[in-house]
Amino acid sequence: MSSSIPAHPSPGSARLLIETDVGTAMKRHGKPTGSAPSLRKRPRSPGLREWPLYAGSLLWLLSIQFFMVEATVAASWRNPSYSWSDNAISDLGATSCGTFDGRYMCSPLSWLMNGSLIAQGLCMSIGAVLLYRSFHRSRAGYSMMAVAGVGAVLVGAFPLNTVFWLHIVGQDMAFLIGNVAVIVVGLSQGPPQWLRWYSVASGSVSLGALILFLTHHR
Repeated sequence: MSSSIPAHPSPGSARLLIETDVGTAMKRHGKPTGSAPSLRKRPRSPGLREWPLYAGSLLWLLSIQFFMVEATVAASWRNPSYSWSDNAISDLGATSCGTFDGRYMCSPLSWLMNGSLIAQGLCMSIGAVLLYRSFHRSRAGYSMMAVAGVGAVLVGAFPLNTVFWLHIVGQDMAFLIGNVAVIVVGLSQGPPQWLRWYSVASGSVSLGALILFLTHHR
């Protein structure tokens, strides 16, 4: 008896023949059989992956507002004028007029200075977290910079003539730990080399100036 396909195959045998032919064709083209097409995740665009770098860099660049505000508040002093050699930065944030720590201070725009210090601290801390998330290097350096930012917030939140000890703690955190952080982060950076050495030099010069200030060698 011939083993040829009957002229009128049953529904079951017709389905088997179709499945066999489809499977053979898929094997010829190197495609898997018997499985649904896999759903691949669409890759995120480079802009979305790099947003911590852009946001962190922008926050650190906004630190320039502190120097602009410092000059503005210093210029607002009258009788006496603010002395860049004899007065401290903290004097600009004093909330009342009078003699404190051996210096007379009267800062009409103290609220602006203290607000700038708080904003500066937030930019430092949040920026450090975002940049570490982007670079994944120098955890110690970025952590110290975040701590220094908290110190700047304390300086602005507790002016010199209010809670003195909290002001001093915040001041030491901002200036001492912050400058060490600049050096550590700079040493961990890759190319360009000029940025690495600029960071190291900036932190070193600032530490030297801080030591001279604390020892009253102005």
